[in-house]
Parts: sequence; structure tokens; C-alpha cells
Amino acid sequence: MPRRRLLLPLSLVLIACAAIPSIPLHLALFLTRTPATFSSAHWRGLGLLEIRGIQYRDAIQLEALTLQLDPRLLLGRISEIRIYGAEGWLSRLSVPSSSGPGLPLRISRLLIANSVLQLDNLGPGIPPTPLRLGDTTPLLFTDLRLGSRQPSEA
Repeated sequence: MPRRRLLLPLSLVLIACAAIPSIPLHLALFLTRTPATFSSAHWRGLGLLEIRGIQYRDAIQLEALTLQLDPRLLLGRISEIRIYGAEGWLSRLSVPSSSGPGLPLRISRLLIANSVLQLDNLGPGIPPTPLRLGDTTPLLFTDLRLGSRQPSEA
């Protein structure tokens, strides 16, 4: 009987999280202690999640990121990620992380458009140089693997 009492509130929480994707995203960032923030998240279609105003530490800012989600996400695979309007600083991105190798993640397609990577650690006296990524034609990476490798992929 106590399980039936919990069924309705848990169902409402799951429906609210599906309807308002910013709730589980904020919770995931909090639980993983990821130093990232975002301004909004909403569904653009079935399985297409758009996140706007992303800031990761002081290293990178993204205008928008679109994720194509499907059941393969449970296996650590993402069908497609599209990044728009990113600006990052190489010296701030290369700070070593103490969190370990990370979870294995495989991205089938990564598309980067209208982004800039500031090469600001080229040496003493050399001014920062902007490296434009996907200005006229978006960059497309396929079968990208991040994090630690699984034993079957060695």
C-alpha cells in the first residue's frame, strides 16, 4: 500500500522533469559537482534538447547547444551535438582536472558553428590569437570518443 501512495507523486515529478528539462539538468550539474551553468533549456522536438547560455568555469561560453537524445544515451552514446557561438580560451581549458578519467562517451556527430578558440598560451610576449571554427562552413566530427575507454574498445 505505501508503494501506491508514492506512485502518483513520483509520476508527477517525472512528468515535470520531462516537461521542464532545466530541472534535471540543474540537478545533474549539482550531483556531479560540475562547475557549469546555463540560462535555459527546452525541447525543440522529440528527443531534441536545446540548452542556451552555457558557461563552464571561466574557460568556455556557449550561446547554444543542441542534443539529439535517444535510448542509446543509456549506453553512453549521443547521436548528435550541435554547438553554436562558443568562445573558449585554450589556457583555461588545459587546466588539469582531478576528477579522474571520466565516463566513456561516444558522440556520433559533433557539429561546431560560429565559434572562436582563443589561443592565449602561445608563449611570453605573443598576443592571443583567435582561431575561428565553423565561420563559413560548420566543422563536423564523426565518431568522437571521450573519457576512459571500455575494455572491449582497447
